[in-house]
Amino acid sequence: MDDIPQKRSSFLNSGEMAQLITRHDWSRTSVGEIHGWSASLKLIVNTVLSSRFPMLIFWGEELTAIYNDAFCQSLANDGGQHTSLGKNCKEILAESWPALESMARGVLNGGQAIESKDQKIPVYRDGKWSDAFWTYSLSPVANDAGEIGGVLVVCSETTEKVRNLEHLRENENQLHFALYAGNLGAWELDLRTFDLVGSTKCKANFGRGADDLFNYDILISAIHPNDLERQQLAVKAAIEKEQELDIDYRAVWPDGTIHWVNVRGQMRKDAGGNPVSIIGTSSEITGRKISEQTLLDSEDRFRKLITDAPIPMIVFSGSDFVMQIVNNAYLEIVGRNRNDLIDKPAFENFPQSREALEPLLKSVFDSGKPLSGEEFEYTFAGQTEPGYYNFIISPVFGDSGETSGCVAILSDVTAQVVARKKSESARQALELAVEIADLGDFYVDISALTATYSQKIVDWFGIDGKNISVSGFRDAIHPDDRKMVTDAIAETLNGKNHGKHDLLFRIFHADGETIRYLRSIGKVQNAQEGKTAIIGMMQDVTEQVLSTKTIADSEARLRTLIEQSPIATGIYTGPDLKIEMANQMMLDIWGKQDAVGKTLSEAIPELDGQPFLGLLRQIFITGEPFHGKAMPADLVVDGTLSTFYFDFTYQPIFNSSGEVWGIMNIAVDITENVLVQQRIDEAQREVLASFEESPIAIANISNENLTFRVVNSFYANLVGRKPSELIDKPMLEALPELKGQGFDELLQRVIDSGEAYTAKEVPAQLLRNGQLQTVYVDLTYQPRWREKEVAGVLVVAVDVTAQVVSRKVIEERESELLGAIELAGLATWTMNIKENRFYYSERFMEWLGFSEKTQDLDGAYNPLPEDYRESVPEALAKAIAAGSDGFYENEHPIVNRTTGQTRIIHAQGQVFYDNTGNPEVLSGTALDITLQRELQLALKSEVEMRTEELADAVEELRSTNDNLQESNVQLRQSNAELAQFAYIASHDLQEPLRKISTFSQLLESSLGENVSEKSIGYLEKIRNSSQRMTNLIRGVLQYSQISTEQRAFSKVDLNKLIREIISDYDLLIEQKKGRITLSPLPIIEAIPLQMTQLFANLIGNALKFSRPDNPPVITITAGVADEHELDLYKFSNQVPYAKIEISDNGIGFQKEYAEKIFHIFQRLHSKSQYEGTGIGLALCKKIVVNHHGDIVAAVNSGGGAVFTVFLPIRNIDSLQN
Repeated sequence: MDDIPQKRSSFLNSGEMAQLITRHDWSRTSVGEIHGWSASLKLIVNTVLSSRFPMLIFWGEELTAIYNDAFCQSLANDGGQHTSLGKNCKEILAESWPALESMARGVLNGGQAIESKDQKIPVYRDGKWSDAFWTYSLSPVANDAGEIGGVLVVCSETTEKVRNLEHLRENENQLHFALYAGNLGAWELDLRTFDLVGSTKCKANFGRGADDLFNYDILISAIHPNDLERQQLAVKAAIEKEQELDIDYRAVWPDGTIHWVNVRGQMRKDAGGNPVSIIGTSSEITGRKISEQTLLDSEDRFRKLITDAPIPMIVFSGSDFVMQIVNNAYLEIVGRNRNDLIDKPAFENFPQSREALEPLLKSVFDSGKPLSGEEFEYTFAGQTEPGYYNFIISPVFGDSGETSGCVAILSDVTAQVVARKKSESARQALELAVEIADLGDFYVDISALTATYSQKIVDWFGIDGKNISVSGFRDAIHPDDRKMVTDAIAETLNGKNHGKHDLLFRIFHADGETIRYLRSIGKVQNAQEGKTAIIGMMQDVTEQVLSTKTIADSEARLRTLIEQSPIATGIYTGPDLKIEMANQMMLDIWGKQDAVGKTLSEAIPELDGQPFLGLLRQIFITGEPFHGKAMPADLVVDGTLSTFYFDFTYQPIFNSSGEVWGIMNIAVDITENVLVQQRIDEAQREVLASFEESPIAIANISNENLTFRVVNSFYANLVGRKPSELIDKPMLEALPELKGQGFDELLQRVIDSGEAYTAKEVPAQLLRNGQLQTVYVDLTYQPRWREKEVAGVLVVAVDVTAQVVSRKVIEERESELLGAIELAGLATWTMNIKENRFYYSERFMEWLGFSEKTQDLDGAYNPLPEDYRESVPEALAKAIAAGSDGFYENEHPIVNRTTGQTRIIHAQGQVFYDNTGNPEVLSGTALDITLQRELQLALKSEVEMRTEELADAVEELRSTNDNLQESNVQLRQSNAELAQFAYIASHDLQEPLRKISTFSQLLESSLGENVSEKSIGYLEKIRNSSQRMTNLIRGVLQYSQISTEQRAFSKVDLNKLIREIISDYDLLIEQKKGRITLSPLPIIEAIPLQMTQLFANLIGNALKFSRPDNPPVITITAGVADEHELDLYKFSNQVPYAKIEISDNGIGFQKEYAEKIFHIFQRLHSKSQYEGTGIGLALCKKIVVNHHGDIVAAVNSGGGAVFTVFLPIRNIDSLQN
């Protein structure tokens, strides 16, 4: 474009298009040269060029195209050469023109504006035609005569919005598919009513059917009691603290089984920020819970070396970056004590550092690769200004080779960076100031009469070279201004105005036509060696000068244009922002019809507190335009305060003095587009969140080298990798073990065909935990479309390894079972109840003479003998009838249809029911018992013969039994007489003993004090002998009554009974300093008095037969008799037996007396050593035998004796009765 002659711009805007329009040869078009353009056309072109919105003018009957810079971006077909300018619209729009021509002609002829939204119009971009979407309006533009001279097209490309809406629908479809393929349940809980809505899969996760009632109360009742409080706290935190809901808990299904469920969700708010609902997913994770495992971190190293290092160093351990070592140099930077930091997570010590530093540490920890950086900006706690640091972070590996931590080394380069930044800032500020001001600098050597100019001045003058003569400069000045300039320069050289000048003059461009207005400001400089020079700056002020002249004329036309503009437009003047002009569209946006003439604050009071008034006031100060994109504004329209979104421009309008006179505001309401985009963004976030939270493996693979673009943590865990090791890597590079397994071929087939691929239980060899493992997955490859082409594949994989392995184990067990059936000689059969067909095993077919495995009922019953044709079907019908136990058992003959061989089979079967409870299958086995039945017939004959022999023996036994009954009668009579004798003897013997005792006491009293010692001894022996005789008689009476007294059994708490016995012996225990240890004892059914006699004798003997020099220690324990003891003592197996042991440390006995001591009147010691009658242990023996128990004695290994008592827990007599 440098070879195009430079012309003075005829427009307010000095942008690229303004220059191009100015330089364009319009004489070849119906529009004509610019100087002949009507005021209306110039005004509308000025307006279009000032707008940042794409605008196009169709002018005249030929619809000649004039457009602005913004519209150029949509015309990518001319390679940036702007060859479309000034052409007929049909030429430049080509394939787009048929959709626009009728509308443009209609506006041109009819005068009615037209608007269209999201219309598809092809455009030529990147060397090809492609579809784009546009929202545009066509408005008539009047010429100076008031007639329609052209059409103004204001357009906005909405391709991205339309594509986003399509992408939203695609994402929604993907979300539904991911939920379906991932076996996820979806749910939503209304926080205002606590109404719960769950998908069919969500109900199934809690053991409910699709049609079952499922509300929040049912959900709560299904949660395991031990997990309910935790679930309630998680929901509360999700609502009150806006935390993400992510919880695993147990659910109790209606059948009583317990299943683990993962529930995830997020809270949603309404426009006012109030909680509305929680939405989320649920998945059944019982299998995952069973297989969870944990890992450990390794230890740190090199503490002393790092601590003494002169540069800051820190050692972190673990994935939570616990600070294990911090050296003195680091402590000096952060201003903290070592004890405050050591053994604590780094971001617990410095929470403000998490956002900046955690990604760096995590990257090194996850990848195992060092990371370095230069001039990293960071502000440590306690510092007021940021510092700059060079750093290197290196991984630390444990013994197993895994990353166990990181070492960070810092180098403070703050001083160098700050100094460099200050230098760069100063240089850039100077360059920017010159560039912004659009200035050129010059140096004139008065002595040599030469001048040096910057490139800008060279361009303005249109001369070659930067060094030109002073005369050459003077000749370029307009003749009318030349003397004024030379005189002013001469005066400054003579010292006037302190050698300074400030001049405004005109120059001719080298082409001899273009006139520019330049302002020159300079100063005389007296250099060394007598040299005199003038240095200064020049500024091109052509536009300001010309605009000053045209502002008055254009203001009226501008007002008309604004009023007729199809875009909301307004002009504000003065610092108080008075609304000078506003068209109807702007008034409609504001909702204020009487705003013109008021200040913005008065007309739209709700703008207070919003940024717009401040922006406008700032523009009055700076003169810089402002462009807003999708900015929200709260406006009261129709009495309601609502939020709207606008693309708008604040363009300053300058007066002739270069000061901001006013601001033009052009606005487009894009509220609908913004709301749609917000919904799109929200949907995308939900899709991404669902992918990440989904408890199934999900990956997105692009068609470029089958590269991973998105993977969730479950997919990474499935393939034994971290997400960072997969993303942006080709599949076979990230997972080389998949080569040759065919997955890349399947993916490519899906991409090429566009058809989804689904398979169950697909095996894959994956490298996990350092080992190649076989993993089974339910796999789905879903093509992802973009503009009618497959852009990639959505991979959804569910790990079913546990189920497949379990099924294979079951199949192995079934195979073993079939082998066992084969070894047992069994045949199998199945009756399909609904189809009325039988299915047979090979063995059964051989027995029946069948050549086919399946038969209908007629064929199945054919091998039955005639006598069984009714009984067998009746038995089968009874087994499958409603209310039966579903068990079939029958014995009947069958006849081989081929050989005629008859077999007798024993058939058994069990009915299996479908989900509705109706019988579906009767499955069973059959055993050939022909040989057994033949043996039974032979055995029956043998039994009949033996029965006759047994009858003779029974007759002989009956005779013997009669004799035995007679003997029993005699025995009972003898026992009765013996009991009568014992009773009479006891009473008759006790009477003389009482008299002997009484008379001995009387004799002792009558002797008084004159009795001799010898006589007292005789009397003592009489009393002792009579007392022993009394005890002996009582013992005999008790012994004789054990078997005859009434057997009143009741529940006896041995704990309470023995404590009472011990209480009776308190005085004796205290005298002997004894100790009794009692373990818990059982409650049994027994005769209470006899239990008291039994344990009182045993405890009394243990106290009596203690060693004089050793305090008695008695231990009482209880247990249950084992099978060996039950067999040894021939106890009943109807009830368990209590085993009670009483051990002591007394004098004990010799082993050979272990049985003898239970005989009546048996004593092992003389009566002078230990008192006693010799009846006590015999009485104990008789008591336990009377209870169907036993008692045994043994020598204690530590000295003393151990008595073991066996007693039944229940009364055996009552059980037998």
